[in-house]
Amino acid sequence: MIWQYSHVLDEPQYWLQPDRFDAGLKSRELHRMAKDLNVSKAQVLKQASAIRYDREFVRLGFRDIARDTDERTLIFSLLPRDRGVGNTINISIPKTYCLNDEGDVTVSVTSPLRLLFALAWFNSVPVDWLARFMIQIHANKTYLFRLPTPQPDDEQIRTVPDYAQLARNALLLSLASSWDDFAELAPLFNVQKTDLPITSKAMDMLRAENDKIVARLYGITSEELGHLLRSFKGMATKRPEYLALLA
Repeated sequence: MIWQYSHVLDEPQYWLQPDRFDAGLKSRELHRMAKDLNVSKAQVLKQASAIRYDREFVRLGFRDIARDTDERTLIFSLLPRDRGVGNTINISIPKTYCLNDEGDVTVSVTSPLRLLFALAWFNSVPVDWLARFMIQIHANKTYLFRLPTPQPDDEQIRTVPDYAQLARNALLLSLASSWDDFAELAPLFNVQKTDLPITSKAMDMLRAENDKIVARLYGITSEELGHLLRSFKGMATKRPEYLALLA
């Protein structure tokens, strides 16, 4: 159901009952809490009211089925709150359990800025090209860990122009696919509905800008970018107009 920057490529076919879904995950969440706090599971049983389920947060997901001959190999999208996924979508862990100043159990939430930066980075053509040397049928986190990837914090994403542009473009593309699902993220870059790309060409321009930024950050010259693009034969057949934007 997902494509790059969009979780609405197709209509959902299955629905989950939140209470029953959460009940099935409660034991796992207690185990995660114990692990994060470095205590025994028995010690956190009385903290069950502090459980926060992953579905309560915006997450990053990517498709498991990923061939090196497809138009794109790495396919990442933001996933809205209150969505469940099957085993063919890998998802980010959105939080860790910790203790606040009063000694109560709370959660530290993964920064949405870092999610947007990662979304832009892994959806880029240069990263896709690198991934194709490893991925043939399935994509998983083992392969992602091998990719050379910057690890900026929130302040760096806000202040380094290239990082900020990558994150902002990823936000615009995600909001264009579904404003209602991600409107809570719009204030990160003061995005208004009137800022969104409304045509396929406008969306492609944002994607191409991200591709060129990532190439520059990798130190890839325009000639080298042209060389690696020649390996994307599926894209050349399906999206020649997009490749023209990168030339």
